[in-house]
Amino acid sequence: MTAKPLSWYPRPPADTGFGLHASASNSFGGLMEHKDANPALVAELKHMGVRWMKLVAGGDNALETSALLLANGIMPIIRFYVAEQWPRPLSECIDLADLVRAYVAVGVRYFQVGNEPNLLLEWQRGWGSSDEDPTEWKKGAQPDRVADAFAIDARIILDNGGIPLTAPLAPGGNYNDIDWFRTYCQVLRNKGHAGLLQEGIAIGAHPGTLNHPLDYPFDKVNQEGEQLTREEYERHSTWAGSLEWVNAERLRGKNSGQHLQSVFPPGHELAGKDSGGSNCWLKWRAYHDVWVEVFGFEVPIISLEGGVWVGEKLGPEPFNDARIYDPRYPAVSKERHKEWILAILHQFSDGQVPEYLFNVMFWLGGGAGWGGQHQPFERDAWWSHYWEGGRLPVVDALLASPALPRKPYQGTDSTPVEPVTRTLTFAEVAALTEKHGFVGEERVIMTALVDAESRRVTTAVGQNLDAAGNVLSEDLGPGQVNGGWVPDLIAAGIIARRADLFDPDMNMAACRYVYLIQGFGAWCALDSERYEKALPAARAAVEAMDAAKMPTPEQLRRFAWEQCIGVPEDASLMKRGRELGLVPLSKEQTRSVDRRSVTGQVFGAGSQMVMLYCLDGQWDKVYRVDL
Repeated sequence: MTAKPLSWYPRPPADTGFGLHASASNSFGGLMEHKDANPALVAELKHMGVRWMKLVAGGDNALETSALLLANGIMPIIRFYVAEQWPRPLSECIDLADLVRAYVAVGVRYFQVGNEPNLLLEWQRGWGSSDEDPTEWKKGAQPDRVADAFAIDARIILDNGGIPLTAPLAPGGNYNDIDWFRTYCQVLRNKGHAGLLQEGIAIGAHPGTLNHPLDYPFDKVNQEGEQLTREEYERHSTWAGSLEWVNAERLRGKNSGQHLQSVFPPGHELAGKDSGGSNCWLKWRAYHDVWVEVFGFEVPIISLEGGVWVGEKLGPEPFNDARIYDPRYPAVSKERHKEWILAILHQFSDGQVPEYLFNVMFWLGGGAGWGGQHQPFERDAWWSHYWEGGRLPVVDALLASPALPRKPYQGTDSTPVEPVTRTLTFAEVAALTEKHGFVGEERVIMTALVDAESRRVTTAVGQNLDAAGNVLSEDLGPGQVNGGWVPDLIAAGIIARRADLFDPDMNMAACRYVYLIQGFGAWCALDSERYEKALPAARAAVEAMDAAKMPTPEQLRRFAWEQCIGVPEDASLMKRGRELGLVPLSKEQTRSVDRRSVTGQVFGAGSQMVMLYCLDGQWDKVYRVDL
């Protein structure tokens, strides 16, 4: 079976990519509670360019609203609300099959399977608390349970005409969302669910900006600790401290080289764990890349909430505190909220967003502001009595200038190239070791290690497990480079993404990087029987390469007479010649002989002239030729 192409998945007509989470409750504020007002509100949303809408349903009570949205070209996504659902499958809590059939009958296709399982509050008591948790929170059991539940629910949804969305994760969360998602994907793969996933599922996501700029983590504040000017400080009303204090935080908190999948370095107490670089609008890229690395194919990413929410102080309790998630940046004002939302929507209409990202679902439309009785999260709502005129400035901006239909992606990375699986020859491996700086016996050792570690298979993946069988890390490619090195390799410019380690050339470059830091001890196969058995073939391959590179006597004579005289002497060969009782007659250094790099020294031996030379600085093999 092959995965469904992105074109198979339904999208709304005149798709803008613009979505809005309707209400935070299934009580059901707004759209479902005051149906008489719905047609006018939906017409306003349609005019603004809204084409996707998330509905929280308590059963079949969102059927009429779903039909109304679909009639207006807005695609609903249904979440069946169950409090503290985990670790149960959704189908243990509701009649999932009947409900999916009912919603599919009115035109709904997408169904969210659970919510934010990386938060303790979404789990039943005893399944996430630090003192009562029998499943060892943060050690793999939670992703394992959710993967099992998703496989059950996804099968039911697919069989009844729907498209299941994986449970979206809270940015950061009690259990870091990127670490959680990677483990979750590995569990799904290891339990044999890849075929189910290829039948047509999507990734549910909550990519929120927090108070990070849209280009975070690549902005200069995060990367370089760029200092705040007095003008900028005074332009924004909410900072966590004085100008000097913020600048000190910027210097202390700079993360040179950080990217969306960065992990803490070796030696850190959280070594190998996600460092939070994806807590931003671009989080969807990290989810996409993790999924493709694990499964090798794309599925859509569908935002279910997130985007930008106001963080400035609002006055009386309980909404008086500013939201400053990162003290290096100001809280998001109402004006910045508007600017960033318009900028995100322009990314869709300007063709800057890859095809696999289907939408952005902004949190939150309205509760009490849409006539509902449910008022939690009013601070987040676009329509709310907290805002002058009853709504945030972004609403009027979009009514005046609606979101435009999205354009096809103008970039080049929307469809990743799947790695090719093949078995390298010993000669190919030996050539790669030489290309990437291994010399002398190093080439033999590295060539043998590649065979011992992966049998020279380009897409080999090795898993490192804990005592309970949970995947701690993976070793990738022919040289079995541990995934924990990926952030350093990206920062060093050796690879652009994790999947590049399946390219033999990049993998060997990564092996050289690891070797220079940790030596050959980084490879556990060094002491193995497989390594010992591979040594003869590896040595033969290296020696055959050296033999093929040997210059002819005539080339060496020409090299000695025409290129060596007057060039600075080489101390290593001078010492070797003197040990043999030879008298140096020339001073020379490395030169090229018909594209072969040779270091040579001419000596006198009685009436005879001889030259000592080596290839490519391989001082362990010095050759002699009589001239």
